[in-house]
Parts: sequence; structure tokens; C-alpha cells
Amino acid sequence: MKSKVPSRLLLRGLLKLQKGRCALTNAKLSPTDVSADHIIPASHANKQDPNYGKFWLVSSKVNKM
Repeated sequence: MKSKVPSRLLLRGLLKLQKGRCALTNAKLSPTDVSADHIIPASHANKQDPNYGKFWLVSSKVNKM
């Protein structure tokens, strides 16, 4: 299964929507410490779930956990 990469426009929109903050920790995100992450891991998601395939921005450190 090929992973879709979010567009730059989508990432900018998410950053604005999240007010520059990590969706999980609420820490301020920096350009060097930001990662797009699936809200529900693609490997565990039911395709009928409304959050299937959706992303949020998190700290790179949090995303590696």
C-alpha cells in the first residue's frame, strides 16, 4: 500500500488551524520539529472511519514514540 504524502498547502493549512501547536502535546512547533501523522494509523484504520486517511501535525519527537 503506497502512502500518500500530504501537500505543502495541506500542511500549511493544518499548521494555521492548529495555531502552530502539536496536536498531542500542545507544544509550539518549529519548522525543524514538525511531522505529519495519521490521526488513526493507516495499518489499524477501518476505511469507513471518518478519520481514515486524515493527518494532523505533531512534534517529530512525539511521532517517533
